[in-house]
Amino acid sequence: MQVNVSVQEVRDTARTDLDFLAAIAAPEIFSKGFPSEYKVIWKMLCDAALDTNEKFHHFVLGLPRGFAKTTVVKLWGSWLILYTDNRF
Repeated sequence: MQVNVSVQEVRDTARTDLDFLAAIAAPEIFSKGFPSEYKVIWKMLCDAALDTNEKFHHFVLGLPRGFAKTTVVKLWGSWLILYTDNRF
């Protein structure tokens, strides 16, 4: 099935939707939606990255092996490059 969308719509949706970003950034590994807990963590990470007060310096995420921590951090790195003015 083919769907017509604009590039801007894709950018806007990927900016705010973790599942959508994962589906377009890593379709070979993303097969199911993230649970609501991950979406809350994602929102915290993105909000903190956009905070101009620079209060966000450290974030600790303690989860067992196999809980997609690395995948989320890689997606966040991509999100930072795409949607912030940070230089890397």
